[in-house]
Amino acid sequence: MKEKYSVKTYELRLRALTDFCVSANQDAVVESSDYIIHDKYAYIIDSKAVFNMLKDGIISERDLEDVKEFLKNNPEYLEKYFKTRRLELARNYENMLSISRFWRYLDIKENEVTENYAVPASTIKGILNTGFLSFFLEDIEYVYARGQKARLNLKSLKVNNAQARIDNTQSLFKTFESKEDFQKGLKVFYAAQSSWEEKGYLDEIREAEDIFDSIEKSLFRTVECLDAVFKEGSFIVKKVKRLSRANNRSALPQYFELAQKGSLFAGKVQVSVPHDGEPLSSLSFLYEDSNYIEDLNVMDICIEGLKIYSKKLVKAEEKFFAQKIGSLNSQSQNFYNDLWSECERGNIVIKIGKSGIHAKSFMSFDSNNLEKNDFFPYTINIDDENKLPIGWVKLEIEEE
Repeated sequence: MKEKYSVKTYELRLRALTDFCVSANQDAVVESSDYIIHDKYAYIIDSKAVFNMLKDGIISERDLEDVKEFLKNNPEYLEKYFKTRRLELARNYENMLSISRFWRYLDIKENEVTENYAVPASTIKGILNTGFLSFFLEDIEYVYARGQKARLNLKSLKVNNAQARIDNTQSLFKTFESKEDFQKGLKVFYAAQSSWEEKGYLDEIREAEDIFDSIEKSLFRTVECLDAVFKEGSFIVKKVKRLSRANNRSALPQYFELAQKGSLFAGKVQVSVPHDGEPLSSLSFLYEDSNYIEDLNVMDICIEGLKIYSKKLVKAEEKFFAQKIGSLNSQSQNFYNDLWSECERGNIVIKIGKSGIHAKSFMSFDSNNLEKNDFFPYTINIDDENKLPIGWVKLEIEEE
């Protein structure tokens, strides 16, 4: 008999608390040779616009050899032919390098192709995945080593109530059709391995190495995320500096196309739930020692985990930022006070995109290094205008 599914749909909104840039590994870097700066705009030299200039008799084939030089001498044509490809600059920068653009998708209608800004579905799913893992994590230890391909290595993890879960390892396997569902992944139980060996859990240890990641993958097969599409706000190109890992000096300046503070993105998340509730049984296993209701679904865990992650992230960055700049001034202190206020109200505030390494890892759970003020190799990208970190957003998720 074919299994029947129902679908829960969630509305998702991302509100920029600071400027932020998401590229999602999209090849979206505009090199300095591909644009011209004029009146606080960077006009991207588009081949289609150049062809239109040629068709209209503005330039000749001879001018094609150096279109940029022609446009520099005749800037009046920039607005007419390249307006749809211009990027607004925060100021008239000199000696700009490449510009990292915000993520966009193409919308093709009839003979017209438009670019639309969005936070991609892959980023949304990554955020939810972070929340799911954060719900279980108690502590993490990272090791950083130079000269290695994988410089940032996860040494150990400690999960909440790990011993209670290992006692129920065999019952967990019954929630899946076969052990082939379990794939190699995060080895979250290594932190408690020695105590399990003393109690004779050797077989369970070998099986448990894969459990957490396997549950995560099995559950997330039921989660479908849509792009969070730009709804309101504005974009601007700004100079961004990255705080050095080792001292207070900045690295080379970067130029990002940023969604400005207050900008809003909206999308949807859909979760497929079988009517017999089978996938929820694996969740019941994970939460039974936490007194959670039996029909708790994966989105509930993601949301609660992101609230935990928010507090960890704010605490870690505030401490690191204060160390790097000497002490927090009134502006930066108010900035973090506002983030804490959001956390205290039960809201989700996180960092995404090109904002620093700790926004893409669980380094804020590394209590040992944080206690020692050892933030290496933490990085923070700073808005060169107001000298505050970029990348902070407020996330709202509500069931329809």
